[in-house]
Amino acid sequence: MMRRFDVNEYVGNYVMVCNTKEDAATFCEYLNEVGRCWCDGMEYSRRMTNFDVIPVGNSIAYYFNKGTYGRRSLIGKEYTVLNFSDFDWHKDYSSLSMSFDEMFAGGGGKL
Repeated sequence: MMRRFDVNEYVGNYVMVCNTKEDAATFCEYLNEVGRCWCDGMEYSRRMTNFDVIPVGNSIAYYFNKGTYGRRSLIGKEYTVLNFSDFDWHKDYSSLSMSFDEMFAGGGGKL
């Protein structure tokens, strides 16, 4: 079973590599949800993933502790590379306070 990514476990020189625009969007959404922002202070949700500025055939690397990005091929040796595909990115809905039956009580939401 793949483990969930927790940005707080990766302090220091880490980069997250995303190979697709969809992966990049998911990672940026996650960073926004946990309160991270770009180096200029802008929220991740208010700016595109920047995936399109990376040349075709390259992957994007997010320096998430610095709020920057770059090409995978230019990552310095001082960084530990994490791959998006090595983590579970599915949202956890187990913490919802309402059960399925409670959500559809009252007849308004019959299937």
